[in-house]
Amino acid sequence: MLSVSSSNRSTGTNQSSSNTASKTDKIIQDLMKQKARLSEEMQTVRSNEKLDTKTKMQRIQTLSSSIQEIDAQIAQIKAEEIQEKTRQKETDQPKSSEPQPEDTVSLGSVIKNSNTYDQLGKLVGSREKMQGSINTLEGGVRFDRTLLDSNPHQDSGKSAMLENAEHTVFQIKREMVQEIKSHIRSTDKKIGELLKDINDTAPRNDQTAEKSRTEVDKVEKDKTDNIPADNNQSKENDHPSNSSGISNKNTSIDVLI
Repeated sequence: MLSVSSSNRSTGTNQSSSNTASKTDKIIQDLMKQKARLSEEMQTVRSNEKLDTKTKMQRIQTLSSSIQEIDAQIAQIKAEEIQEKTRQKETDQPKSSEPQPEDTVSLGSVIKNSNTYDQLGKLVGSREKMQGSINTLEGGVRFDRTLLDSNPHQDSGKSAMLENAEHTVFQIKREMVQEIKSHIRSTDKKIGELLKDINDTAPRNDQTAEKSRTEVDKVEKDKTDNIPADNNQSKENDHPSNSSGISNKNTSIDVLI
């Protein structure tokens, strides 16, 4: 009777885990569908010749921010999913009055990996926020430059404002972007160290180790996929960074037209 009871508990736990995984997959699928719709809408806006430049840029900025938020949600959900799987492994460990040395080592690895996954999830979330800040800054510069550069009447005052902005407002924002990118590189390094630590402390069992590698690959893929492909193509990154003015980074500066 004892073995039957234990089997029932195990079956119930597995069913619960399966249901949770199914719900998580459904949420991620829904988010991916939303992202696809937003991407299609963005493409439609870009190809719409009836929209003026200002309206088009505003809509593209809004859609880009929405896509970035969805990417952050997906990364966070996957990080939480990894944590839950690790906790489940710890719960499913067989209890024994005299644990074998191998069991002790395996349990220690699970506990350590649980903490590591927790740190990993926080770093991924932090990285997403920093990337979102970069997108906002770069999008603002592109938008302001487009407005000032649109000068069909050859207004000399507008041209002077654009030139002044390039050396003041835009320069400060470019420096802020470079500083945030420096923080992202530091975060990426920490993420890489945690991933290596997870692989090094993974259980020796081949099947468990394979699952761990798969979960780690998911997080690593999220980290690389969320980097916008056109970051390096933005015009503002072509300007050299200047160390001066960094102390004024927290000051909000708007271009008045």
